[in-house]
Amino acid sequence: MSRHLIANAASMLVVLEDIARAAAAWTIGSRLVVLLLGESGVGKTLIASQIASLAGLAFTSRDVATMSTEQFRDCLFGHRRGAFTGAIEARKGAVEIADGGVLLLDEIGELDADGQKALLEVIQTGEYLPLGESRKRSSDVCWVVATHRDLWADVEAGRFREDLYWRLAGLVLEVPPLRERAEDIPEIATEIARTLRVPATLAPGAGAVLRAHDWPGNARELENVLDASATASKERLITPSEIQTQLLRRSRSRRKRRTGVLSALERAQLVREWLRVHGQITRADVQRLTGSAQTTSARTIRSMLDADEIEPRGGSQTTYYVLTHRYPGHIQDSAKTGEDEDGCS
Repeated sequence: MSRHLIANAASMLVVLEDIARAAAAWTIGSRLVVLLLGESGVGKTLIASQIASLAGLAFTSRDVATMSTEQFRDCLFGHRRGAFTGAIEARKGAVEIADGGVLLLDEIGELDADGQKALLEVIQTGEYLPLGESRKRSSDVCWVVATHRDLWADVEAGRFREDLYWRLAGLVLEVPPLRERAEDIPEIATEIARTLRVPATLAPGAGAVLRAHDWPGNARELENVLDASATASKERLITPSEIQTQLLRRSRSRRKRRTGVLSALERAQLVREWLRVHGQITRADVQRLTGSAQTTSARTIRSMLDADEIEPRGGSQTTYYVLTHRYPGHIQDSAKTGEDEDGCS
């Protein structure tokens, strides 16, 4: 299911203008190359497809991040049958498939010197040579290239060809990260939830929680959190508390990958955040949050927090530690409390 581009934030106005400018240029026959810059996951592919749609052109995309020179050439130019061992049938390359339309090459900053040379030649001449053939073919392609890297810094460091850079920088379009367009996040989340493999719905209050996160992984991280949150609900309803739970788990995972172990302070922060969201915590919750394989004792839990922050409830095996006062921003789902949104039971 295709997604619509959400771009209401002020930081996206220039992006929208450049999308329209590129589409208009292609419509009149220009072959202006568009260079999309931005962090991973900001939606560069969606923007490229939007340009193609506005221009009325077919859209093809390839991610070349991990390709060797040979793989890149085969992906781009294709091969004839018997061109190499294992080539049991001919294969069209992306340049042939995209002839007359738009071709996006994502992560071109990862290409090696030979791959950069091959890309420069086909963009400059419009000609290419499929593997195993002796005669060049021509193709009329509207090129979009994308990267999360600082290409000019790579040029200065000798990692990227300067002549290729200037060939690619016909129209440079910088896509802002989600943290710089927070007002768009609730609508983007609604659009993502609608287009998940199994569609989902955002519960009231979910948008505010999503806006408060800085989303270092941008829309890709947002999609993962939404999908995981929806999976936790039989009704595919994405609640504020489940979003917080997913964010906490990812925060713990990132911290543990960075240091190999969570410090006492980090464990306490995770427990406090869980309590802020849910209002109560069990020993099992603490073990799951902190990654502890051992039974978490009541003394261990209480040592993480100030004495006036919690009070024990229940039996020794299922002890709950409940906030004695609500933290600012405490989130409480009506479905879990048995109350309606107006507070009536």
